[in-house]
Amino acid sequence: MNYLAHFYLSQNNPGVVVGNLLGDFIKGRHFEYFPKPIYNGIVLHRFIDDYTDHFPANEATKELLRPITGKFAGVAMDLIHDHCLGLTWPVWSEQALPDFVAWVHQSLEAQVEYLTPEAKKLLQAMIKYQWLLRYSTFEGLENSCFGLARRIKHNSGLENVPSLFKENKVFFLTEFERFFPHIVNACSEKYANFVQT
Repeated sequence: MNYLAHFYLSQNNPGVVVGNLLGDFIKGRHFEYFPKPIYNGIVLHRFIDDYTDHFPANEATKELLRPITGKFAGVAMDLIHDHCLGLTWPVWSEQALPDFVAWVHQSLEAQVEYLTPEAKKLLQAMIKYQWLLRYSTFEGLENSCFGLARRIKHNSGLENVPSLFKENKVFFLTEFERFFPHIVNACSEKYANFVQT
């Protein structure tokens, strides 16, 4: 899952939102120095990535992506999942997407002192270019794929993902809607374990 989905799955907890952003920047197993909600968010981020990568029903999506993205099929799937979530947002949330995005930005800015320099730079770009809102548009998908393709040194094929999505939109949306309720439930259970311990 990419940023929009990670934040959506943060159980409406501002600290978990911060941890979910930091999940891409904090390595190793020792990060107990963070406040408990942020620590939980980092753990949840890793759980989401692992669950998504190993969920059997996602294999069909990756199989369609592999001919053009190779080993980056999982990355491409994450970008597509965020686009699908943005497209179908009212199905998953009663809160309007712009209001949710504003809350995410506020949550991150209020705890910016916990972010690494790299995460702070990413947050600035996320807010300036309204990534989370634009994920719901085809242009947003294109920008995400093209931008990531430029940053990856090896030929990733990610620049070809938007056209593949356009050709197979119904398939990708159907597979996403089949998968997403499972990860929503799994994250709720994971978070319940955090609260109990």
